[in-house]
Amino acid sequence: MKRINYLLCVMGVVLLTAQVGCCALPKVEFVEGATKIDVMVGGKFFTSYMHALNPADPPVVKGIRLTKPILYPICSPSGVILNRGYPFVKVKGESTDHPHHMGMYFTFDIGEEKFWGNRRNPLPAIKYIRTTKMKGGVGKGTLSTLMHWVGNDGKVLLEENREMVFSAVEGQAQYAIDFTISLKAVTKEVVFVDDKEGMFAVRVAHWLNESGTGRYLSSNGEETEKNIWGKRAKWMRLEGRKDGKKYGIAIMNHPRSVNYPTYWHARGYGCFSANPLGQYIFQKAHKVKNPQPLNLTLKKGESALFKFRMLIYEGQQGKEQLDKEFENYDATASVMVPGGKVRKLAGGFRFTEGPAADAMGNIYFTDVPNNRIHKWLTDGRLTTFRENSGGANGLFFDKDGNLLVCEGDNRRMVSD
Repeated sequence: MKRINYLLCVMGVVLLTAQVGCCALPKVEFVEGATKIDVMVGGKFFTSYMHALNPADPPVVKGIRLTKPILYPICSPSGVILNRGYPFVKVKGESTDHPHHMGMYFTFDIGEEKFWGNRRNPLPAIKYIRTTKMKGGVGKGTLSTLMHWVGNDGKVLLEENREMVFSAVEGQAQYAIDFTISLKAVTKEVVFVDDKEGMFAVRVAHWLNESGTGRYLSSNGEETEKNIWGKRAKWMRLEGRKDGKKYGIAIMNHPRSVNYPTYWHARGYGCFSANPLGQYIFQKAHKVKNPQPLNLTLKKGESALFKFRMLIYEGQQGKEQLDKEFENYDATASVMVPGGKVRKLAGGFRFTEGPAADAMGNIYFTDVPNNRIHKWLTDGRLTTFRENSGGANGLFFDKDGNLLVCEGDNRRMVSD
């Protein structure tokens, strides 16, 4: 065993706490209206969760419908709007194509149920049912909603539980939104046939697309639509310049999300979309030998999980900085599925601490008074990893897969 002074572990935690506590956190608040919920950060408008059109403020396109809840508009910390105004308002120089590209949206076609492209018909539609949680707070606020994906026949195909956590740090020109989205088949089996049109998307302002000043960058280090479209990546960034200042949007895909890392339907004209369900189309376009369809299938009662983080920032963010942001997202994002239920798996412990997962997904944790380290296997079995653990408390896996253990009784850290 490698022995490390236990005090170093404690000192590191104290130092980290001091560093984290140095920044003030602005208040995140929600203001609910008849057709939308505004999100305010530090007293300033950030975005609105729109679930219906306001009759007093109709869009500029006659007959257009809001067939899915969206975030619109999306503002940077200083108030610059980063997404396209059309079809709600006309902005000089902006395109008027694809009016269904509204704000930030999450949708996908299911066979003949054209959820993605629908803009004029009442069905199919993703209908807002109710808000299940709306809680503001210092540094972050949570908004959770229940929605129904209603098909052409008026029947509910999918139940969508969505959690959106809005967060910010004072003095840091960046906002973040963590999306945890669960789709559950309700009345029958649902098959998502592979399609390039989808899924988690934002239509950006003209100046931010590639014909303006914008430039894509992927976690693979590749740039521009030509090099990144239809490829897998952990994250994608689109950054441009307006009035001499840089602004950007980055989308990150969590490892627990369906078909991670996602493919990207990121287009130069400004449709910035993460699409984990277009696998066959993208592989075929890139001439992959024997392309494999995903065709995600949910039997009645089954669910699929989609997790993304969207960063809205001012200034410049390169690959190294965004790689660190992604590592933080991977480590801290919520593991609870919206609408999920807590279920007891085991008992008989006195005081448990220090959960950590290995590369295979097995969970290790300590029972301090009983002086044991337990291991919960991916097949659902509970085993004892070590007896006489030296009062083990905190656990952590390093980059080489070694389990680091803080032994309180022995005042040391060991590596297995």
